[in-house]
Amino acid sequence: MLQELESLLDLAEKTSDKAIEYHKEAESRTTKILVALFSLVAVIIIVMSIFTSLVFKMSDVEQIIVTSFSGFAIVMLIFFIFSQYQMKKELKRKSYIEKELLKELLSMIDDIRKIVYFENALSNIDKALIEMRLKRISFSAE
Repeated sequence: MLQELESLLDLAEKTSDKAIEYHKEAESRTTKILVALFSLVAVIIIVMSIFTSLVFKMSDVEQIIVTSFSGFAIVMLIFFIFSQYQMKKELKRKSYIEKELLKELLSMIDDIRKIVYFENALSNIDKALIEMRLKRISFSAE
């Protein structure tokens, strides 16, 4: 029983770490999306200001070049924003799965822990170590 408890604790710690990793990566994607949105707005404002102030001074070739470059930049930014959003959704899904797994593991650990404690198969130090590991896992799972 003690060996099963140790194995479940190890798995719960790994699962908790993975859930935190996915959550942090999803938050990082949010920052990237906001920066890309800001860049998109900036490109649109710059293009609009160029066209309103220089439209009559630019040749047809220059207008085509500016329009092509601006359109390409806007399309690339939109694609980047969309891809980051998709990755963020996938990371949040993975984080949710890991957290649900962790809930199940913690429930199993609690059941086994009660049995092991009831049988007095552990010293007080071993019990304290298990409790500390559980508190760390529970704290990181939130």
